[in-house]
Amino acid sequence: CYINPTVKITSGCALLTTPCNLQFSNGRGGKFGVKGVLFWDWVASNTYRIFFWPSVNVTVVSSILKTNDTIQVSNAPPVYIPIDSNRGLSFVYGINSAMNGSRSLGGKTAVMRCGYAGTITTRNMIVFELIPVQGLQILPGQTYFKRHYVLSDQFINLDKQSSIWSTQAQQSVRYSGDLVGREVLLYSSNAQSFHADLTQNVGSLVDPALIRCRGGTTPQSGRYPLFAIQCANKSYVGSNPYFFAPNQTNSSMPLKPYICNSQSKIRATWRLLGYFVPKSCQYLLSAFYNETSPFSTTAGAPSTTSSSAPSTSPSTNPTTSLPSVIPTSSAPSTS
Repeated sequence: CYINPTVKITSGCALLTTPCNLQFSNGRGGKFGVKGVLFWDWVASNTYRIFFWPSVNVTVVSSILKTNDTIQVSNAPPVYIPIDSNRGLSFVYGINSAMNGSRSLGGKTAVMRCGYAGTITTRNMIVFELIPVQGLQILPGQTYFKRHYVLSDQFINLDKQSSIWSTQAQQSVRYSGDLVGREVLLYSSNAQSFHADLTQNVGSLVDPALIRCRGGTTPQSGRYPLFAIQCANKSYVGSNPYFFAPNQTNSSMPLKPYICNSQSKIRATWRLLGYFVPKSCQYLLSAFYNETSPFSTTAGAPSTTSSSAPSTSPSTNPTTSLPSVIPTSSAPSTS
């Protein structure tokens, strides 16, 4: 568009470099959107022109801007999504009075932090952080757990939904014995390999003489985690997770239980078998864990194959037996 001589303007908002969202109006109520301005006052042959990218076609621009009009430039009004169409994300951490669960945390409370990370104000990020329980000590045999939620819903529903789920958020400490659990059996016919299963799965199928030790699925007082650790062709069943770790030459060296002794290319595998009385499974100290149980846990299920192949020829001797029920010779009922 040609414009009257004006001052030189060196800045702009080119669509491909620094795009802007502007609105041009003629002061009489006519207006249209502009995506960017390449040159505000391009001068050539003593003429001045403005180059811009309108968000409407040229016909609309020509109908709004007339000769001697003053172009009024402003930021275009924001275009909002209808509130019913907005979606949001909610972090539900719960409230302190409802977060202790079945155990008291000694009056200790959680702290939530949002905004900049501490005193560092130059990070290009927003921190959403929950420090669950300040100063809580988790002692051997105890287990700390927390249950929080992240909700996604329509924005107008988030407050209500977050309030509902806030009562479901929980954190607490479990002590040994809090959960009864189920009994675990380790059984074998020799000291080379063994099976593990729940008593409820195998029950009386296991010969009592083959049961080597009994444990449970949850921590209990006087019971410790029992691992089946395998390193290539060596195995260990016990409560020492560092059994195959390389020896430390000094106490400052880190323990590396994932390495089988000093064989850096061989990695150990662990299986938590349950919680057992210490040394109650000594018979299986070097036994390998066998995943395949010799007992079926689906007793009573129908067979999927026939017990014998079907006949392919008629019987050599015709049957001479009478039918089990003599057919009736009475006339059919008319009622």
